[in-house]
Amino acid sequence: MCPLRRRLFLLAAAALLPLALVDAAVWRSALFFGGGFPASIVIGVIAASVVGRSIAARPRRGGAAGRDVLVVEDDDDAREALCELLTLAGHRVRSAADGVAGLAALVDAPPDVALVDVGLPGIDGYEVARRARAAGAAARTKLVALTGYGLPEDQARAIEAGFHAHLVKPVSLDALAKLLAE
Repeated sequence: MCPLRRRLFLLAAAALLPLALVDAAVWRSALFFGGGFPASIVIGVIAASVVGRSIAARPRRGGAAGRDVLVVEDDDDAREALCELLTLAGHRVRSAADGVAGLAALVDAPPDVALVDVGLPGIDGYEVARRARAAGAAARTKLVALTGYGLPEDQARAIEAGFHAHLVKPVSLDALAKLLAE
């Protein structure tokens, strides 16, 4: 899947937009605009705008301001899409592409919330959580495991490693909004 189509797919899935509309829009832009670059960018911006309004429209408890969020995810498209969604929702977002960089970001400037993929290169997300806890760097940070594994033993492993919560990919926007509001 091309990076643009993948990004639009992620944005559409997050916004619960019919994927057929995204595919049709990308196809039409390629047909009518010679390769689709300008129109695809516009479509991506429209999709991101819809998603941003969707998350931003959810009330935050007590009208809280945006949170400092660290996203640690090795998949470039997933990381960029999640960062974009969180930014559109009013959060201050930093990111890291591997476990070592994620741990360094946690230790150097602990965020309010860290969304950490468990299957990371370098050191995995479980080890990131353990080391952050051991260093005392995550004392005020809510650590959230992001994973494709959702069995009870996977959840237990995440909690044992030091995560506060465990979210299964693809992440529900409602679950994410709820965690960020707590």
